[in-house]
Amino acid sequence: MLRFSQIISYSQNICLHLKMIILSSYDFHLLLILL
Repeated sequence: MLRFSQIISYSQNICLHLKMIILSSYDFHLLLILL
């Protein structure tokens, strides 16, 4: 059970990082379009 919860938290962290990367790149593209 401990390992399972660790895997879940690890995958959630990966999802959060992916969302942050996508959001930052999206903002970057918006800035490029505005420029």
